[in-house]
Amino acid sequence: MHRNFAKNCGEHRRRRARVHRSRRYTHSRDARHGGTSRSNALCRRRLKPTAMPTLSPLILALEYYGETPIPGAGANKRILDFIAATTYPDKTSDEVPWCSAFLVYIFQRCGINTTANAAALSWMQCGTSTDQPRVGDVVVLRWEDTNGVHAHVGLFIRETANGVYVLAGNQDNTVDIALWKKRSVLSYRRV
Repeated sequence: MHRNFAKNCGEHRRRRARVHRSRRYTHSRDARHGGTSRSNALCRRRLKPTAMPTLSPLILALEYYGETPIPGAGANKRILDFIAATTYPDKTSDEVPWCSAFLVYIFQRCGINTTANAAALSWMQCGTSTDQPRVGDVVVLRWEDTNGVHAHVGLFIRETANGVYVLAGNQDNTVDIALWKKRSVLSYRRV
């Protein structure tokens, strides 16, 4: 009894596979020869051309969350790809300021051309200035240390009473979300 059951199950599987192959062949033959099988008509109905949504820079940037440079002689290939998207002269080291390079790379991958380059302040000339930032808008920031005043750039996440959350590259030497003081914001840019 058990052997017949197994034999019958195998036969059933082979029969199903033949039927599946014949249906696939019929469908592809109808499609090649302009046939109007019901399944072909359903496929055409489902695949009507529509406007393709563009990839959001914020969503793409989140895919790189946690990318960090490799200390020493080695270099993180992804960070080198960011730098290669800009006019930065040294494209062999990841031990350079790369916050703007990260955004240039992200916007290029999303099909959005910008006039920005490797300098964070170059984003002050991109898009339009806004006082009401939306999630994903560019934020240009300034910060100070013992070496002077520096610029930084990232993507706006949200504003709280304590400051502004920004997703950026080269933030504590990694791609992450950090809280910045509101007084650090130079401009919000809608690109």
